[in-house]
Amino acid sequence: MSNPVPDFAPTEHASGFTFGSVNPLINDWIQCWNGVHPLLDIGCGNCLNAIKGIESGANVIATEVHEDSLEKIRKSFAQQERLSFMQLKLPAPFPFAEQSLSGILCSEVLHFLDHDELTQSVRSLHQALVPNGKVAVTALCEDFAPYQALGFKDLKIKQRETSPDRLMALQHPLDWFEKSAARFSDPNTQYLIELHRAHVPAFMNFFNPEQLAGLFEKEGFIIERIDSGAAPYYPIWEHGEHDQVRLVARKPL
Repeated sequence: MSNPVPDFAPTEHASGFTFGSVNPLINDWIQCWNGVHPLLDIGCGNCLNAIKGIESGANVIATEVHEDSLEKIRKSFAQQERLSFMQLKLPAPFPFAEQSLSGILCSEVLHFLDHDELTQSVRSLHQALVPNGKVAVTALCEDFAPYQALGFKDLKIKQRETSPDRLMALQHPLDWFEKSAARFSDPNTQYLIELHRAHVPAFMNFFNPEQLAGLFEKEGFIIERIDSGAAPYYPIWEHGEHDQVRLVARKPL
């Protein structure tokens, strides 16, 4: 007998998971709109954030990593004149001119990058923003609740002690996920493991908030917010109050 499908609806979206709620930093992003330079939504998913942006009166460029995902959302939102789409995979060469964007939203994307890729990407974000423009980031936190019983936080602390200036990615994150899942009797366990097997890459970065903020500062940003919060939309068995890093950084005048 097959496992039942959970109440949440994992998307057919080729780029991974999409979520049914807007980013918690949505207002920080929307308020960046300066009436001239567009807002950028990196990892737009099902376009909930981008739609909020155009509803506020802004022009928004929405990006995803796979062209087939983009084609689906292009068709869905073809009538939205303020919304355009572009394929983008960080840290590939950033396709935006210097000082061409008023604000950038980056939802659940940076944790797919290693330290060198992060540095390159943050530098590109800084260059593309107008002075006083901001980037709003949400990404996985090292306090991610499902891994804590496995000694994950201790591992991250040791990594920082050894290499305080490098954001060390976790190799084979699915191994940790499966060890975590073994503690649960939920009938959806195998379904969720297979779902993650299709989308979880060979490594993922789980950030210490202050360490991530330090990388942004080194690339010229001023940190306006750095903290953590819940991320209950992920398809996992348990959630914590600090699963997600939330960062808002401003490019100075």
